[in-house]
Amino acid sequence: MTQNDIAAVVVTYNRCEPLRKNIECLLNQEVYIIDNASTAPTREMVSSFTDSRIHYFNTGSNLGGTGGFEWGVRQAAEDGYRLLWLMDDDTQPSPSALHELIEAGANLLRPEVRRIAHGGGTAR
Repeated sequence: MTQNDIAAVVVTYNRCEPLRKNIECLLNQEVYIIDNASTAPTREMVSSFTDSRIHYFNTGSNLGGTGGFEWGVRQAAEDGYRLLWLMDDDTQPSPSALHELIEAGANLLRPEVRRIAHGGGTAR
């Protein structure tokens, strides 16, 4: 699994400045911006980024956070992504955050890591 296998889904509503900072942190991958019908100039701000991996979608109404994520997950899955990184528009992941998540996920699959201490016992 690599970063190219994963799309970020970001839900926003009337928060251009936090969203701009979020997008700047995600410029090395596919990003689905799900706009819950903002009245702010969100589309224009997103359009200022020329990276073809940034995809803007307006839901047409405010679906709330959960509805926006559902909309974005469906769209990214229809586009072929099996792995998604969901985040709010004010998230500013470090440059290594996705790589670290990928490594953590891979480590969970290693047999020696499957044993997790829990409440004095061991879970398998």
